[in-house]
Amino acid sequence: MALVDMYSKCGCVEPALLVFEGILDKDVKAWNAIISGVAMNRNAKKSFELFERMNAYGAQATVVTFVAILTAFTYAGFVDEGLLLFEQMGVVYGVEPQLEHYACIVDLLGQAERLEEAETFTEEKIGGFEGGDANVWGALLGACKIYANVEVGNKV
Repeated sequence: MALVDMYSKCGCVEPALLVFEGILDKDVKAWNAIISGVAMNRNAKKSFELFERMNAYGAQATVVTFVAILTAFTYAGFVDEGLLLFEQMGVVYGVEPQLEHYACIVDLLGQAERLEEAETFTEEKIGGFEGGDANVWGALLGACKIYANVEVGNKV
């Protein structure tokens, strides 16, 4: 797994995939390493393909798995896919969303210039300023800066 991680961090996705494919007994840590590695190199489709393979293989997705996939969807602008996966986390995969997943969704919506929706999401799902953390509010504030949305930025 260390090689998968190293190759991924160097931007060498193909060697990372080759090393991963050579692992005979793939545990959830191996799956998370390759899914995260491919995601950090902004290949959302491949990340999701690996996620589906992981499920077919019988490995149980974790909190880390979903952070990687949601991050990949953010990079690719796959907003609807990310929202659907977020809704399925607990029901289908048995992983209850954590604050880092909420931050991913806020970032997903914010990067798609859906700032008001991101703000509503934080208020309804997290409980507004009392429920969020620096990652949630930082994602929203970062999107406000990118899109020069002073109104939402002032609220944040």
